[in-house]
Amino acid sequence: MKKILTKKENLKDSIPLMSLLTSLNLILVSFITYLPFTNLFIFFILPIPSLLCALFINKKYYWIYFIINLSLGLLVSIGDISFCLLNLVPSLIIPFAISLLIKLGANKYFIFFISSIFIFLINLLSIYIIFYLFKFSIIDFLINLLNITYNSTLDLLLLPLIYLFSIFETLILYLIIYYETKSLIDLNIVNSNDSYFIYLNLLLTFISVFVFHFHIKICYLLLFISLSGTFILLLNYIKTLQNLIIFIILFIFTWIIYICFYNYYSLRHSFILLLSFSLLSSLYELMLYLNKLDTPKYLLKLNNEN
Repeated sequence: MKKILTKKENLKDSIPLMSLLTSLNLILVSFITYLPFTNLFIFFILPIPSLLCALFINKKYYWIYFIINLSLGLLVSIGDISFCLLNLVPSLIIPFAISLLIKLGANKYFIFFISSIFIFLINLLSIYIIFYLFKFSIIDFLINLLNITYNSTLDLLLLPLIYLFSIFETLILYLIIYYETKSLIDLNIVNSNDSYFIYLNLLLTFISVFVFHFHIKICYLLLFISLSGTFILLLNYIKTLQNLIIFIILFIFTWIIYICFYNYYSLRHSFILLLSFSLLSSLYELMLYLNKLDTPKYLLKLNNEN
């Protein structure tokens, strides 16, 4: 397998790998089509063959793989367009987008964050397309399947829950990348310029506060995205005991803010106060980044060695 999973630069070398991964894809599609109870499990592993293909073949050949898999997938699923829109198309698009981020040499934490958002958007788009084309609600189906009572709280948290589901999807793909391809791709890249991630997270925090006054559902989605970005950033900066202690203090301080001010909000609106943690943490991370810029390179190297 290791010999097969090597970088392919031309079409002739790529065809055996594309054929193998297409076969795996069709087996998974067959499971979903003819054994419906496997849907949820297969859904998470369906993007894996396409991810391996996107990582190991030249990007200009991926469209061939895409068209062949989509065509054969439609054939195997007996022309079920709703299945292809909801499962197969996202499983072909998402791996390609992740592979592009890796090729650009982005920070591994940034790759995870952006991939989670991208997968969420693809999932959300698929759900709406299925509803408008076939009048079938995936959300209602899952609520009935899990025997959950639909109420105002669930309605408020619906988008954040879909986002959390997308994070779990991303985590599975990320683990595949990390453990199966680390000999080929260096995911330990930590760009010296982490500011774009920090600024993006700060921007999301401020946008969340602004949107809070107009659309509480979108606000809570942005709140979850901002908090997830904050915790992902923590993995990049929580490498010393000093930083760990400071982040714990910021978390406690956020909890104190919530306790002191939640009476000024209704319960369903009070969670906006959790943005305090995202704001304070991002500002601290920005301070660490700016301080790193002012630190002589030999000191940074010595610190990394320690």
